[in-house]
Amino acid sequence: LFQNRYKSIICDEENYLLELVRYIHLNPLRAGMVASLAELDLFPWSGHAELTGQGSRGLLQGDDILMLFSARRKVAIRKYRVFLEDGLQRGSSIKLSQGGKLASRSLNPARPEGDLFDDRILGSGDFVEEILNASACQAVSNRLTLADIIALIAEYFEIDPAVLALSSKERHIASAKAVICFLATRHLRSRGLEVEGVLG
Repeated sequence: LFQNRYKSIICDEENYLLELVRYIHLNPLRAGMVASLAELDLFPWSGHAELTGQGSRGLLQGDDILMLFSARRKVAIRKYRVFLEDGLQRGSSIKLSQGGKLASRSLNPARPEGDLFDDRILGSGDFVEEILNASACQAVSNRLTLADIIALIAEYFEIDPAVLALSSKERHIASAKAVICFLATRHLRSRGLEVEGVLG
């Protein structure tokens, strides 16, 4: 929870998803936080207990994952546990905390050498290309400029856009600048120095 920033990986195909599920839920066992699968069943800081029916905190949609094993819940739980046990016996040199070439190739060594990879995506080259093309199209259609964002936020906060270029400690203006900074760096991927220059 506190090791790094939150990140998510876009995942292709059931086999990639299942490996991610196994990787995530065996982490407490591999890290020595619990000593066995039986202890993992009761470990409160994992979704594993929810999948096996040992706990219910409403933190994940376990049925979606269990359906990958069987349509019948009891059978699905049994197969899920066998799947985890198999992962423990085989060990894991696979690091799935991100996508990219090493993780994708470790799950599918037969992938062609020239296949497309991306650190944010775990899946086949065709899937990576499809996701990147879709995100590029969305970025173009949703593309705002920094000037557009400043104008919109100034209108929302009911202040003159020219005021935003001046140094000010007034709470209302500081709040508007904070929103602009957030949108510019997260949505437009602007550099902080660029935004700082525009907002004084």
